[in-house]
Amino acid sequence: APAMTAKLLDDRTDIYRLSQRLRFSLVHFARGIYPCLGHAPNSMPVNRMFFVLDNPGGDANYIGDADSVHPLRPNHFYFVPAFHQATFRLDSRLVFLSIHSKVELYGATDIFAGRHFIYCEDAPSELPRLLELHRATAAELLPAALELQQLAFAVVMRVIKNTGGNDYTNAARFAAYQPVIDHISKNCRADVRIADLAAIMHLSREAFSRNFVADTGITPKKFVARMLMNRATALLSRPHCSIKEVAHELNFSSEYAFSRFFKTQAGISPKAFCQFGRI
Repeated sequence: APAMTAKLLDDRTDIYRLSQRLRFSLVHFARGIYPCLGHAPNSMPVNRMFFVLDNPGGDANYIGDADSVHPLRPNHFYFVPAFHQATFRLDSRLVFLSIHSKVELYGATDIFAGRHFIYCEDAPSELPRLLELHRATAAELLPAALELQQLAFAVVMRVIKNTGGNDYTNAARFAAYQPVIDHISKNCRADVRIADLAAIMHLSREAFSRNFVADTGITPKKFVARMLMNRATALLSRPHCSIKEVAHELNFSSEYAFSRFFKTQAGISPKAFCQFGRI
């Protein structure tokens, strides 16, 4: 009898394990108008995708940052990374589709965090279908929701490929700090102490801070603030949730202390976020 042979599948455990740690989620999906006349620069813990449908106001409407200003063109798409400061100027006639998303690695950091750019291109081929999904009926909601995830992710992937995909692997540096990330996730409040995070890694506070900056590119304090902002914006997005309640839930000493923290991080107050956060 002929000898039996078997060919083993190539084992790409590294890709598999990394994919287990990635999570893509949609935070916001809306179509319409929202006048925003000259807000100060703001940053959000989400990736903002902005599709311009109609703009009678022309170049008076724009998205800008410290390096560039992008006039809003009909049938164009604009992408603002998570935590990147940007200014929006929109009049009452500009019509847009807005999608907010997160691409989180290790349950801690968005892969776009730390990327400083505003990306723009012609409206992607997914836009017509995205507009159709926005009009989905109740009977179509489940398949429409699945397709929305697929299309939005395809747009995000295009941004990654067109803006230097290899640079995003830096987010994997957080892998060594999974115990710290888990602790912050379970105890995401204003009283998280860097000394406690250092103890989890069996290091002094100084050594932990030094290693964390060297490995991840940001300070532990800034990292904790980002996770706290993620939590704060999620709570503020709940229906009928007051700023005072969020401040209490996150263990801030007062509503004023929470509002001051929020404005320092986002560039706008919690009250303005509740209105402006839909863009």
